[in-house]
Amino acid sequence: MSLVGIGFLSAASLVWLIACLAILYAALSKRWGRPHELVQYMAILLVISFVAYLMMVFSDLSSVKEIMYRLLDGIGYAFVFLALLIAIDYSQRPNRWEVGRIRLLQGIALLVVAIAVINPFGAYISEYSIIDDGYSYVIPEMGWLAAALILFALVCSLFTIILPFQAFTSSRSRYHETLTLISAGGFILLLGSFYLNFDIINGDPLFVSLSLYTVFLIIVFMASIRLNIHNYDPCICSTGLDEMMDVIVAIDPEGRVAYANLPAERLFASCFEKIRGSRMEDVLPPECLEAMGHDHISEFVKLESDGQLRTFSVIRFPLRGNGGRELGTAFMLREVTDVIHYHDSVRIALDKLELLNSISRHDMLNHMTVIHGYAELAMAVNDEDKRMKYLDKILDGCLKAEGIVNFNRSYKGLGTSLDWINLRDVFESALTEADIHQKMDISMDVENVDVYADALISRAIYNIIHNARSHADGARHITIKTGWFDSNDEYFVIIEDDGSGIPFDEKELIFRNGYGRTSGFGLFLTKEILEISKARIWEEGTDGARFVISFPRGNVRNQNRDTIY
Repeated sequence: MSLVGIGFLSAASLVWLIACLAILYAALSKRWGRPHELVQYMAILLVISFVAYLMMVFSDLSSVKEIMYRLLDGIGYAFVFLALLIAIDYSQRPNRWEVGRIRLLQGIALLVVAIAVINPFGAYISEYSIIDDGYSYVIPEMGWLAAALILFALVCSLFTIILPFQAFTSSRSRYHETLTLISAGGFILLLGSFYLNFDIINGDPLFVSLSLYTVFLIIVFMASIRLNIHNYDPCICSTGLDEMMDVIVAIDPEGRVAYANLPAERLFASCFEKIRGSRMEDVLPPECLEAMGHDHISEFVKLESDGQLRTFSVIRFPLRGNGGRELGTAFMLREVTDVIHYHDSVRIALDKLELLNSISRHDMLNHMTVIHGYAELAMAVNDEDKRMKYLDKILDGCLKAEGIVNFNRSYKGLGTSLDWINLRDVFESALTEADIHQKMDISMDVENVDVYADALISRAIYNIIHNARSHADGARHITIKTGWFDSNDEYFVIIEDDGSGIPFDEKELIFRNGYGRTSGFGLFLTKEILEISKARIWEEGTDGARFVISFPRGNVRNQNRDTIY
């Protein structure tokens, strides 16, 4: 081996080795900025590569040369894979790769590196030739499996060019410089893969390939440092903005969607086939666009997603670059569907409370007037029999007044505890309180869903069940079932018994205040409680009583709390 040749290769290798060590030190210490997290691993691989290459150069044993070559070859495949991951990361705004795809690619890369290093049964490299041309280097004879591994390296290198270039052409942002550098570096990476896998030069392709890989590492290091100077880090976006529950959408000056986080993609899945690059006015109704057009002002818009009309508050603010140059507009949409539900329900509840208080005051004054009148008559009359009749009237008035007080106690807190309530829990609580199992057979088929309602819904259901126990003559069986029942807009709760039923001309009267055999408050209160959650109740039985409650679609969701119907 020529001393001049080995001296040149050693000096050049040391220069590249020092460059890789400097990048590794800079990446770990963050002395000059924070590069991409994979840069340090690529630098480690190249440091190992140049050390292994120098060992191969200085060794006279063919077995050592062959082992070092396989190690360097495996490191080369790992290096192009890491380069592809960086390209995916920096270009993922217009090209989001799912985690499953990355895991599959990682598995393929691990298999390729293992085959390159182990070379099972000589399937990758069948034999080695040591060439002495002023200095010695290794030329492998490829086996039948080599084509697959070489194809992997070339595909990784090609995508390292294509992905940043595609991201560059499909979006407008300050990280164009980084995308340009990485895409250009991909050509160097591709050239290095050619030198490594094909004997196309008169010399050592391994050294040329390692040199080109080092150039690519320098480009990526400088690009990612430059990017983070501008405080834009794709890693932060993917782990920060994508994990937010709020919808984040950025529009470029031409009205196209330049960025959207994962909640935005899920929300607009039914609107956009591909959200990035689309135009908002192509899919959103004009009133939504108008509401979203006011700077820094929170507006409310309604958007349909998965068949559900959802309400969002919108905050709009401009995106500006260096020198005040307008880069686009950002929108943050925060779902307030539950809040709107709550406000509406509280407003209805306050109206109900005012109505109930008015009724209570009116009825209480009536009873007090009756008590006062009969008390005066009882004091004025001398006939003992008449006095006893007047006292009975007074006692009856007192009992009715007591009933009003108890009624007021039963709806205390109405409208103050609105929330998603599990329907099964409601029925179990109502049945336990009514203690109806000892008197009647219960057949219950209640789905595991939540309804948005007042906490007193348990009292409403109890009133219906208690009504069947107390007033359904001859009833021995109660059937409870829930479901959509061929309706897309209303969720039904059906409670029926096999008693004598309710006469046709009384089916509406039973829900009026004071109508009934006793206080007349039970079903009236039930109706008032259900109306707070925009639910309706009616009776439609023929042979027996059949009460039907319907909840609107937006007030029902499954137990997993991830789907509002």
